[in-house]
Amino acid sequence: LLYSELAIAFLERNNSRIVTATVADEAEFIATEVKSQPQSKTDELKKEMQKLEQYARKMEEYLRTSEAYINPNLSLKDVASATSITSKNLSKAINVILGKNFFDVVNGFRVEKSKELLLSKKEKGLTLETIAEQCGFNSRFTLSAAFKKTVGVTTSNWLKQNQNEKLL
Repeated sequence: LLYSELAIAFLERNNSRIVTATVADEAEFIATEVKSQPQSKTDELKKEMQKLEQYARKMEEYLRTSEAYINPNLSLKDVASATSITSKNLSKAINVILGKNFFDVVNGFRVEKSKELLLSKKEKGLTLETIAEQCGFNSRFTLSAAFKKTVGVTTSNWLKQNQNEKLL
């Protein structure tokens, strides 16, 4: 609730120009607002941010240890239920703390797993379709798009750049 109020105030303050509020802009605004609030409001905002930080870390730890992201139908509701965090709080934590949306976070985990599999692609006889399936993507095309968005290069270019890693 406090974050929503701050976001509205941020947008109102900046309504004289068209604003695409980035997470960094909002964080800076929140920090400014925290400084200008009475001590009790400041404490509330700090506690809210600490809670959101805890939720984000709990979600990341859950995804890392359970590998739930390999389920192509994984939803925010599924993760919220598994971590005992409300969907609303989890979504807010992802947006405010991580600066991403739920699917970008999940795809980040999937892309990291795909990197491991890409490095062993030849010796294990894996295809991009197989790697995509094992990482939770619905197709090699969604893997390729998420990979390029997350890493900044295509899977084949990344593999060329990192082939020596499997020798280490």
